[in-house]
Amino acid sequence: MSTQWREAGEHSRLGPELGGEEGAVALAIETVEQRWFNSTSELIAERNRLLSRLRLVSHGRKLASGNLPSE
Repeated sequence: MSTQWREAGEHSRLGPELGGEEGAVALAIETVEQRWFNSTSELIAERNRLLSRLRLVSHGRKLASGNLPSE
């Protein structure tokens, strides 16, 4: 995969960096089926990993901007 995952704490500021990461993960999800996998379950596992990553990055962006809904 071409996207490099950042280590936790590597960057101290979160602003536009998270938006770019969110777009990169979304693009990876859209194009995951164009890659070769040995089985359907490997494809599904990769898609699920990417969806999980997108959810985390999106949540981080919302935390950084202060736009979380109150519970």
